[in-house]
Amino acid sequence: NNKEVQSVFVAYFYSVDDYQLWVLFSEMIEAVRSTVKHVRLLKKVVRDSGKKREDVLTREECQSLDVYSQNIKTLEEALQFLQLLCEGHNSDVQKYIFQQVDNSFSINILEKLKNLCLKICKNEVAADSCDPEDIDVMTTCFEVLNEVTTRPDPRN
Repeated sequence: NNKEVQSVFVAYFYSVDDYQLWVLFSEMIEAVRSTVKHVRLLKKVVRDSGKKREDVLTREECQSLDVYSQNIKTLEEALQFLQLLCEGHNSDVQKYIFQQVDNSFSINILEKLKNLCLKICKNEVAADSCDPEDIDVMTTCFEVLNEVTTRPDPRN
């Protein structure tokens, strides 16, 4: 039962300083956000050449693309975890994701997700160059943002 799992996590979150967990989420988001531009340029080189990436890019550049893809996959899984915690309008988790009041420091994960989406799709040109990987991670970000911010609350 997801509600039971959610209750266990809420109890745990409020019983310890889980600041490092939120740092980890933040680092996963930043690992993707900070490399979007570089990876886009590499993908464009491959696309424009019409060849396989191994024929156009250096080994290190191919590794950069692989690391980016792995970072996207890891981030999507982490975000799906957050989404499941909020599922069913779980206001305790929603409030906690907004601000981890019992931690030594609170991290605004929602702002970081917004910044990632803005980086991927900052203007029309960037939006037009989105590939399925970009669209998948943005979709996951929007799903989490929606799940965290949607609740039967008059403020929403």
